[in-house]
Amino acid sequence: MGILDDVASAEDLLQSTYSDFSGNLRIATPMVLGLRYLSPILTEFAAAPPDLRLDIRASDDFVNPLDERFDLIIRAGRIPDGAVVAKPLVPNRHVICASPAYLATHGVPHHPSELNTHNGLFYSLGQHQRFWSLPVDGELHRFTILSRLSSDSGFQLLDAARAGLGLAILPTFLVADAIVARELVTVLPAHAPTDSMISVIFKPSKRGSNKINALVELLKVRLGNPALWNMAIDDFAREEHVQPQR
Repeated sequence: MGILDDVASAEDLLQSTYSDFSGNLRIATPMVLGLRYLSPILTEFAAAPPDLRLDIRASDDFVNPLDERFDLIIRAGRIPDGAVVAKPLVPNRHVICASPAYLATHGVPHHPSELNTHNGLFYSLGQHQRFWSLPVDGELHRFTILSRLSSDSGFQLLDAARAGLGLAILPTFLVADAIVARELVTVLPAHAPTDSMISVIFKPSKRGSNKINALVELLKVRLGNPALWNMAIDDFAREEHVQPQR
């Protein structure tokens, strides 16, 4: 059975499974991932069962996985230890990138130790504002970089990187289109942050929920393996005769 057959079988199973779902399902998603990729999948999930109601919050604010306001949380990044169930969906890859114009002016860094002469764009909810922690020879090291701009919005950081304000560490689900369009170029691929996961997390009391389990399966089918955005970057890299980043 081929990949398309697998997808068709999964879709048939999902359609027959969730057509009778009812009640509420309260979901928290990251802003960028939610708007760019999850929104059409959640809409599809809600469309078939007439008595199913979804309440979706898209925000990059931290959401406690034990928060009673939500039945499940889709999270990109570290999963907190403790009394939660985590269902991995796809790897959460990051790249270090900048615009061609920025690199033409400031040069291409070939080692993280050269970052101290560069401008950095920082995600204010998760990064220190003076340095980046990057892997070198299998160990994390801190490298100073000048903060040119910080924001809690991935879209703002993407715009700033495109505009040539500096280097940024951004998730591939945010920058794939810009890389393929040659608006951004990846640098230091051997020193990109280690992959984490995009996961669905929920309380153990929800483990037996058919609605949640069916949504997890639909997300896996629609996001793909590898994820759609990572396939786009890797296909572009092969066309450019550049080794894809892993």
